[in-house]
Amino acid sequence: MMNGSLEFVKRCEERDIPIHGFMAVQGGKVIAEHYFWPFDESSLHRMFSVTKSFTAIAVGFLAEDSLIGLDDKICKYFPEYVDDNTHPWIKEMSIRQMLMMATCFSQTTYKVLSDEDWVSTFFHANPDHRSGTLFVYDTSSSHVLAALVEKLTGKKMLDYLREKFLDKIDFSKEAYIMEDPKGVSKGGSGLVCTLRDVMKVALLIKDNGKWGEEQLLPEDFIKEATMKHIDTDSFNAEDENQGYGYFFWRSRYGGFAMIGMGCQFFVIYPKMDFVFGVMADTQGVNAGSQILRDIFYDTVYEWVKPQKWEPYALGEDNIIPKYFGVARGKADSFLAKREQDKTSVFDPNPMGLKSIRFDFARRKLDFSMRDNDFTIEYGIGEWAEFTFPGSDQRALASGAWRSENRFLLKIQVVGEDLSPVVIEIGFRTDNAVSVRMKSTSEPAILKNFSGFAGGTCGT
Repeated sequence: MMNGSLEFVKRCEERDIPIHGFMAVQGGKVIAEHYFWPFDESSLHRMFSVTKSFTAIAVGFLAEDSLIGLDDKICKYFPEYVDDNTHPWIKEMSIRQMLMMATCFSQTTYKVLSDEDWVSTFFHANPDHRSGTLFVYDTSSSHVLAALVEKLTGKKMLDYLREKFLDKIDFSKEAYIMEDPKGVSKGGSGLVCTLRDVMKVALLIKDNGKWGEEQLLPEDFIKEATMKHIDTDSFNAEDENQGYGYFFWRSRYGGFAMIGMGCQFFVIYPKMDFVFGVMADTQGVNAGSQILRDIFYDTVYEWVKPQKWEPYALGEDNIIPKYFGVARGKADSFLAKREQDKTSVFDPNPMGLKSIRFDFARRKLDFSMRDNDFTIEYGIGEWAEFTFPGSDQRALASGAWRSENRFLLKIQVVGEDLSPVVIEIGFRTDNAVSVRMKSTSEPAILKNFSGFAGGTCGT
């Protein structure tokens, strides 16, 4: 039988799941750790909703220092947003209910109301049910609690956590939390750090906040935060219907986890003395996050469960791919030769795509979109790195001919707006051409990269 980490990588490759790195620790030993280009142990990676668990810890410190009570009403701390018109269901909402994702809102409020003051939207959106009754995933609750931390401490949330414990576990100095338009730390989605950074925090939580002989986190709060407080069985995904604590998910087989969009997945099993973490971007793969977690449980977890795992270095051999998630297909096509150095012009379309000049021989495409001209260089069977148009963010591109008349270009943004873009170009022999662009996430830099365009090729 193949070593669990090797089998994990093999199955992810077979299912085309783009993992960027993973790590497993048991009994205080690193039993597996590997990264895939261009990521390594020092790469800062967007962790998305893993940030919520850090916000929970910060709230725990506020409670330990008697700056708040968990059953305090949140309106007490933000009187500037409260008046006689504030809905009574908002006024009765407590900090504990917010930690449980049991607010009175069915959606993240700053995505509903157009306001640069994201905190304000939490107090002015229309509630649709009573708080403390049902689990509804609401990122604005964690954002407001991060604002609470910064309001009561006068410090950025990550700086506050550095002073409290992160500096003591050598959390990366380069790590940061992105901010909303008003400068409030994005306590629900903005953490950018290394895989090892989150693993250190996960190991600390596994031991109820103890690091060596020193108690760094409030023990009682950590125990409470990782317990189930509310049902989540309305979710279909197995790893999201096990219940929820205080910004921690309960996991199958009695564990608990920090989970972020794209399958930033850090699962903790104290009784097995085991922590596993993976950073990835599954946003472009249908049910990709659940597939990745299923692969983990079928491979790594099955090896660890008997507690007979021996440390194993994956090494640099033919079994381990250097690149994950690249476009699959042929490197060439008769249409590649026909369209070489030619430009396709497109009819008016919502994306504002005007033209594409094809240079398949040198593996690059020149785009004219709206008022922006840019070039994407891509790899065949590998990634090529470039700067994403209209931003300063790193991105990767890989291309392949999926058939004689269809070219696929896969793009992976690897900066703060970690997300995929897929561009398909379909040709006809009579010089008709169509383009479909698909982005599966929300960053503003991707807003034009979604839709269809049709035109004529070969000019």
